[in-house]
Amino acid sequence: MISFKQLPLEAKAAVAAGVVFFSMMLSRSYLAEKLDLRMRHWVLRLQMALFANTLMLMGSLHVWRSTVTMFTRSSAASSLCFMLWKIAVFMFLALAHSSFFTLLFLVAEEPYFFSLAAYTCLGAYIILIFFLFTLGSVEQAYKFLVGRGAKAGTGNKNRTAMKPVLAVMLTLVLTVVGLLNASQPPTVNSVEIPVHKLPSTMTNLKVVLLSDIHLGPTVGKTKLAMIVRMVKALKPDITVIVGDLTDAEAEIIRPAVEPLGELDSPLGTYFVTGNHEYYTSDVSNWFELLKSFNIQPLHNENVKIVSPKSADDWFCLAGVDDIEADVLRYSGHGMDLKKALRAVCNMHLGFQSVLTITNVPPRSFGIDYDSDCFVKDGKPFRYISGSIHYSRVPRYYWKDRLLKMKMAGLDAIQTYVPWNYHETQMGVYDFFGGKDLEYFLQLANEIGLLVILRAGPYICAEWDMGGLPAWLLEKKSIVLRSSDADYLAAVEKWMSVLLPKMRPYLYQNGGPIIMVQVENEYGSYFACDYNYLRFLLKLFRLHLGDEVVLFTTDGASQFHLKCGALQGLYATVDFAPGGNVTAAFLAQRSSEPKGPLVNSEFYTGWLDHWGHRHSVVPAQTIAKTLNEILARGANVNLYMFIGGTNFAYWNGANMPYMPQPTSYDYDAPLSEAGDLTEKYFALREVIGMYKQLPEGIIPPTTPKFAYGKVRLQKVGTVVQVLDGLSPSGPVKSTYPLTFVQLKQYFGFVLYRTTLPKNCTEPTELSSPLNGVHDRAYVSVDGVPQGVLERDKSLTINITGTAGANLDLLVENMGRVNFGRYNNDFKGLVSNLTLAQDVLVGWEMYPLDIDGAVNYGIVPLFDQPERFVGNPLNDEVPTFYTGSLSIPGGIPDLPQDTYVSFPGWTKGQIWINGFNLGRYWPARGPQLTLYVPRNVLVSSVPNNITVLELESSPCSTQACEIEFVDEPNINATIQYETYGHQLFVRDMRLTHL
Repeated sequence: MISFKQLPLEAKAAVAAGVVFFSMMLSRSYLAEKLDLRMRHWVLRLQMALFANTLMLMGSLHVWRSTVTMFTRSSAASSLCFMLWKIAVFMFLALAHSSFFTLLFLVAEEPYFFSLAAYTCLGAYIILIFFLFTLGSVEQAYKFLVGRGAKAGTGNKNRTAMKPVLAVMLTLVLTVVGLLNASQPPTVNSVEIPVHKLPSTMTNLKVVLLSDIHLGPTVGKTKLAMIVRMVKALKPDITVIVGDLTDAEAEIIRPAVEPLGELDSPLGTYFVTGNHEYYTSDVSNWFELLKSFNIQPLHNENVKIVSPKSADDWFCLAGVDDIEADVLRYSGHGMDLKKALRAVCNMHLGFQSVLTITNVPPRSFGIDYDSDCFVKDGKPFRYISGSIHYSRVPRYYWKDRLLKMKMAGLDAIQTYVPWNYHETQMGVYDFFGGKDLEYFLQLANEIGLLVILRAGPYICAEWDMGGLPAWLLEKKSIVLRSSDADYLAAVEKWMSVLLPKMRPYLYQNGGPIIMVQVENEYGSYFACDYNYLRFLLKLFRLHLGDEVVLFTTDGASQFHLKCGALQGLYATVDFAPGGNVTAAFLAQRSSEPKGPLVNSEFYTGWLDHWGHRHSVVPAQTIAKTLNEILARGANVNLYMFIGGTNFAYWNGANMPYMPQPTSYDYDAPLSEAGDLTEKYFALREVIGMYKQLPEGIIPPTTPKFAYGKVRLQKVGTVVQVLDGLSPSGPVKSTYPLTFVQLKQYFGFVLYRTTLPKNCTEPTELSSPLNGVHDRAYVSVDGVPQGVLERDKSLTINITGTAGANLDLLVENMGRVNFGRYNNDFKGLVSNLTLAQDVLVGWEMYPLDIDGAVNYGIVPLFDQPERFVGNPLNDEVPTFYTGSLSIPGGIPDLPQDTYVSFPGWTKGQIWINGFNLGRYWPARGPQLTLYVPRNVLVSSVPNNITVLELESSPCSTQACEIEFVDEPNINATIQYETYGHQLFVRDMRLTHL
């Protein structure tokens, strides 16, 4: 009789598996009634882990012999590579075996890397076993067919050696494919189910079933939050979690479950158990946890769902326990269909379903080239869209602006995604508060607006650096918007964050996004790099799939389309009112002979620059051309429908250097503050000629309130609080460094050196290479000397004694957003000279003024002064503070307002820590800044901080600002002498 010791390893493993299996059966029967629930849970899960591992041990032995043992007699067996290979195979098998134990010991809010690696190896292990078995079977079949008499030779040995090599290669390929698939959002499958005798008021009821989430070692809070967002985008009437929600105990994984609290289906959210819930032996605690999130467990029970349209119409939703509860003898649980369907369900004749299924017709959006149109859900479709930038409208007002756009007759909105708005610092992503793009998309979906997403990476948009983050310039030689390797790596990393967030919101996935734009007006850029566009096309398809319509936008000429269009991206054009519509669309036809006609930017107004007149385009001109576009059956996007505001430092600039003001009113149909205009109603009337306008009341213009004058108090200069504004101290360098080198991407930097000689007579301080980007406020020992300004003032005269501090507070006025000069470095980008001598020995202070204002600027002046001289001179950059009290208890207050600056020159203003933006009444045309009501409070005084950079009125007149109820963005002032052209961004042609 053969003893256990004499058995081969595979047989020993089989015996061990049998013993564990027998113990499992014993536990499920005899011990089930004798052990408490928690102990049963641990015993059962431990037995399952041991059983799986003993079964795997047989496969592991085969893997080891196939991939290691059979090569031990080869000449390479003693090499370092073979030793490393043995270690790699051992680690691979060890990780695969450990995967089942992670259920017991490695469960948390987010998956551990070890757990992910272990389950990845488990998947690869199964694939490898399959291929080794399959290839082994093929080999045996081959030997059988060739004949048993064939002698073993080199060919046979080579074939034997090739088997594990081929199996490993196939396993690697399929594992990589599997990981890529796992990184994608869950699949949404839609099916239409007719329900017998379903009340007519509940026709097209939408029920979303969530199955097999498996919170535990490999799925955590982040993945669950993404699933919840997908569900919310589908806007279901009912949501049902149909089992296998978890692989862990409720208490351990409670934080990961929190996103379920956001499920808010109007007719309720429900839960029924799956087998995995019973493996946790923690079902009662899971029921209580889910109830705390307003999710009702259906434990062999039913619920009456009443139609929101008629209290007399209802149906029954029932849920039963999973059959595994019977197998495990789980006390108080077990599949009981009669109990689940009794009482209220028995009263509803003809209803036999345990769970209703989603009643959602498949959604699709594409292009019908034969009919020259878009196709939405199988029917021809033409959109009329309007641009709104969520980054320029306070979150508080997103819904108001979207409703007004919907009531104007628009089918869709178009919005840009500014990369630098969400990743200001490299690798730090911000999608919260006013940057919550997903919430914005959800609002659009709820209101019934489709979305055309302009995802970048470059957007132009009169936004700082065209949406590209300034930290890209840390590589000084980088070629933006090209196949530059560093640029592509950064783009790929960003898009791997953004696009997966967007995929659940695609139209075919139940969201509002019908089209996604790739890049922007690339035909106007000098690089003309088709490989770059191909890279983007491949990247977008990888993350968004093959169904979504990807498109480009360029100027309406063959010149622009030559470098802007690419096969695989649908080419659209942009053009202004008053031109030849036929000629413009003929340009599109040069790239797209078939397909819908699209004007992706039909300009309703135009952008402004400091020192130029406010752009105004008559409503009649726009209405006339819009009518011509729609009469041709073309699709159109009105850019802008609402412009909004360049809060803080987000404005862009054009060349020759002309920064844009804080207001991005754009003379759009909705004003900067969302007010209804004559243009709004003129365009609505034209739209109404071509489609049915929505019924209902147009949301009114929001009221404005003139709070009056607020007295400000001078508190001190920038130099006085240098330690508080730059807590890390100065960066020292022989020659000046740029903002990017100092990792100061916005705002201000104070550059300091000492005068190398006496300048008792006025001496020229010069930037011979136009290296002040963009404006420098110069002082010597606290005495103002003048302003150096990019492209305008390259030299000033200064006086002072040798050794005196020469300070230049340099302001970044906004980076160039269009053309070849968007690699716009800020600060002192070249050397300064003093009477032909190059100045050296610089100290540079990056200033965190926003942080200091939020902390409270006044306490900083309690610190010892860094500098004594002329600290409170009106002419040096100085802080002023004040407060605005708004009466409480009045329902309509606070309201929107505007702040004006009578007698002030140029600076920045914050209210309650919120950076409203730049004011510059001395140059205009904008004299007032928009203050949305969400910035203000009535419970306590509103804190106001002003940084005046040049000259305040405080020494000659009242030291006041004034809150008024009307904007003034078109002041009559002394304008620049060179021409002001509408619909021309860049006065230079060299950007082409």
